[in-house]
Amino acid sequence: MFDFLGKVRKDYVCQSSKAQVYRAKRKASLLIEGSLATQYAKLWDYAEEKRRSNPGSTVVIDTEKGLDKADMFRRIYICLEACKMDWISGCRPIIGLDACHTKGNHKAQLMFAIGIDADNSYYPIAYAIVEKECYMTRFWFLSLLKIDLKLDEDFRITFMTDKQKGLVEAIGKLWKNIEHRNCV
Repeated sequence: MFDFLGKVRKDYVCQSSKAQVYRAKRKASLLIEGSLATQYAKLWDYAEEKRRSNPGSTVVIDTEKGLDKADMFRRIYICLEACKMDWISGCRPIIGLDACHTKGNHKAQLMFAIGIDADNSYYPIAYAIVEKECYMTRFWFLSLLKIDLKLDEDFRITFMTDKQKGLVEAIGKLWKNIEHRNCV
C-alpha cells in the first residue's frame, strides 16, 4: 500500500492521504474483479455450463436463506462424468479424501476425492467447496460421492484419510463394512 502511495506522490506530484489511496485501490479492485455478489450470481451459470459441456456430470449447489430471505451460497459439489466413468471402469478401489483452506474473501474448505489408476497415478474424482470442515459437510460430500460412484454396501473399497473432523463418523454412517485407513 505504501509503495503505491509513494508512486502516486512521485509520478503525479500530488499529495494523497492514506484514506484516498485505500478508496482508490478498493474502486480499482471492484472494477477489475467485480463485487462478490456479482461473482456469486455467476455461480449458477457456471454450474449450468459444467452440466451442458459435460453431460452426465453432477453439480450441486447448496444454499441457505439469508437475513433478507434471499438464497445465499453455502457449498458446491462437482463430479465430472468422465472422471466418474473412468474411476468406475479402470481405477483401483481406493479413494483418498482430504481438504484444504481457501484464501480470499470467502473463507472455506476445498474437499476432494482422489483415486489411483492402473499406473499408480493420482486420479481426480470429485471436489467440493464447503463452508467448514465438520461432520455435516463431510457427510454431505460423501453422500453425493456415494451416489455418483454407485458405492453401495456391497462395494469393496478402501478409504485413505487423515482422520480430520467428522470424517471417520461420516464414513461409518454411510458404509458399515468399509475398509478405512489413515495416512501418516
